[in-house]
Amino acid sequence: MSWFSKKPTAAEAAKTAKKEVRSSQRDIDKEIRELDRREKQVMADIKKRAKVAPNNSDSVLRTLASQMVQIRSQREKMIKARAHVGGMGMKGEGFGEGWSEAAPAHCPPL
Repeated sequence: MSWFSKKPTAAEAAKTAKKEVRSSQRDIDKEIRELDRREKQVMADIKKRAKVAPNNSDSVLRTLASQMVQIRSQREKMIKARAHVGGMGMKGEGFGEGWSEAAPAHCPPL
């Protein structure tokens, strides 16, 4: 950062923050889609393995099932992270509008 550069205005800062939030949400969406693909692949492997070994005492089947549980829990965590990032973006939008416009919505009437 240069010593003589202007500080960004609140609107400019909000705009860059919003851009970063959207970028983060797209990255999280990409990871969620990848987890969905992995879940489908593991499910196909489980079905294929279940046809080969009809009894449930197969250790590979148990490993695949635990892998499926881990993928699903990871997907839920990513969905929560995406919602959290979206919430942070909503907070940033309020700051860019200026306090004079945002104050009546947040302040109780006198």
